[in-house]
This record gives sequence, C-alpha cells and structure tokens, in this order.
Amino acid sequence: VDESSIAFVARVHSLTIRVVRGDNEPLREGTASVYVNGEPVSTHNLSEENIFSERLPEGEVSVRVEFRDRKVGEKTIYLEEPIKELTVKAGVYVLGFYLYYSSGEPAEGVSVVVEDKVGKVGESVSDETGYAVMLLPGGEYNVRISFGNKTLEYKGKLEKNTFINVMYPVE
Repeated sequence: VDESSIAFVARVHSLTIRVVRGDNEPLREGTASVYVNGEPVSTHNLSEENIFSERLPEGEVSVRVEFRDRKVGEKTIYLEEPIKELTVKAGVYVLGFYLYYSSGEPAEGVSVVVEDKVGKVGESVSDETGYAVMLLPGGEYNVRISFGNKTLEYKGKLEKNTFINVMYPVE
C-alpha cells in the first residue's frame, strides 16, 4: 500500500462591506448578496446591518445590492489580501416634493405615487408642511400627484437626490 499525504492550503481574508446610497448615506433597506467566484456565500438584510464583515477565500468577490426587487448596485474585486473596507454605492436616491396650493399654503395629505415599467416603486403623503419624500432606485418614472379629486402626472428620470416644488392652482 502506497501512502501519500495531501495538503490543501486556502487563503482566507477578512473583508468589511459598507453599502451606501448614491449620496453616500447608509442604505438601510434592501439586501446585499456576497458571491465568491460566482457562488453565493451570504445575503444581508440592510435594514438590520448596513456594515458587515465576512471571512472569504481568495478569489473574485462580488457584492450585489437589491432595493425593492430591483438591482441597484454591484461591485466586484479580486480578494488576495485583507481589505479594511469595501464600499458599495447603490443607485438609490431621495425624491422629495414640496407641495403648495397657489395661495402659498402647504398642501397636506397629498398623495404621491411613483411607478416604473414594472409597477409601483414608491408612494408618500405630504405632511403638514407640504413635504412628501421617498427613497427610489435611479431610473425613469411616472409620477402621479393627487390633490383631492385632481391629479397631476409627470414623467422624469431620477439620477441624483431630487427635490421638486409643485404648486397646484385653487379653483
């Protein structure tokens, strides 16, 4: 009987991952999935942990971020030594509306619904100051603003934090 020994050597490194929105603020909604050489390793709920650490083998590491069932970011590196922190920027932005009547009074209770080609992505109702805000993945949208029984509709593209003033005429 011929006896031989085989030794397997694996290099494992620590990697801390931080997921941020397009404005570099922490993304606190969605998931971040980690892959090594194309194979899934872990998935993290960003509402529970925005910064997380992994011990990963040497190889191609990808972090994919999803927000409201839409892919919003991905970063791939070749991990061959410990990296202090890897920041993944997700294409998620603030869309805010300042809603007023033509009298200058803030319009409280106004519904704002945002849809893309897949369906509804976000909705908000204006507060007592007339402000309605939501986080959305970057993209092209149809926006529907409902003042009582009147509706205004807009189409637009979101590529950065955007704030829009809307004045609605009182009849």
